[in-house]
Amino acid sequence: ISEFKLYLLESLNRFFGNQITLTNLNDLKQTVEFAFDKIVNYENIDSEKILAYNYDISSWLDNPEMLPLKKFRTPEPIEYIFKPADDISLYLEKVKSSSDDLTEAVYRLRTNVLGPKGDKIFCYRRIPLVSQEIEYKKISRREAIRRHAEVSQKST
Repeated sequence: ISEFKLYLLESLNRFFGNQITLTNLNDLKQTVEFAFDKIVNYENIDSEKILAYNYDISSWLDNPEMLPLKKFRTPEPIEYIFKPADDISLYLEKVKSSSDDLTEAVYRLRTNVLGPKGDKIFCYRRIPLVSQEIEYKKISRREAIRRHAEVSQKST
């Protein structure tokens, strides 16, 4: 995965380097970094990681005006916890009991257990650490939608 990420980052220079400003190119590269940081490590599904960014990612994603990432740069890094949804490791262990192949288990988890709402198995949830100076009194709009989908899925 790291080689693919490097390829994408180098491709951005090659394809867009002369067509967009350096600031926009750097914002684009940072979004690639964000995306790859969310990819789940299935071999160690219960692991979580803490990463710091000089961006308020939640506000950027919730921004209705779709302002550029540079508008959400912060003077101090904000730490985020990256971890899978709470039920993923439990479901994965159940599915792995019928197969020794991790790829097959993830496929079965996505198709047979989680169904159409199963995209959460492909990426970690990103949660700002509460102890930061920036006050997160409300959850992000994306997190609220995700929680609502989980509740409605459990009630059916």
